[in-house]
Amino acid sequence: MNGKCLDIPWETDLDIVHMWYQHHSANQQWLICEAEPNTYVILSRLSLKCLEVVDQLSVNRAKLQQSRYRGNPNQIWVLTRLREGCYRIHNKHSGKCLTVSNWEDRDGAEIVQWTCNGEQNQLWRIEPKTSNVGRPSRSVLPMSSASPGTPAR
Repeated sequence: MNGKCLDIPWETDLDIVHMWYQHHSANQQWLICEAEPNTYVILSRLSLKCLEVVDQLSVNRAKLQQSRYRGNPNQIWVLTRLREGCYRIHNKHSGKCLTVSNWEDRDGAEIVQWTCNGEQNQLWRIEPKTSNVGRPSRSVLPMSSASPGTPAR
């Protein structure tokens, strides 16, 4: 998964989130906004639509998409800092973790929810970015995109 990050291909509702080579464009930058104490809405900087679990499913392998914010629990996320720059991200509704499906490292690899298990494909780096519109945003990258032995930034 080297050099990959969370990516949304377009600005329209219901676009499926996947992994893609990191090119630092707005479709790979995310605004992480506190919804209530210790929970967050994750918005695409490109569309200002939020990351959600499709159809409010609570099963493993449910896909993630962007959609207009409605305040539904499938749009609310808990970020657990495990160490400097390293996070586990799980959905408030399902309790399941943001996961790179099947450990794939290709462009277009699916991002799904899966029972949290502490595996590397469920660990994420969150890198601060400064946008040209004055909004602080973040790139969300799998921890394995760091070279082995390289500390997360």
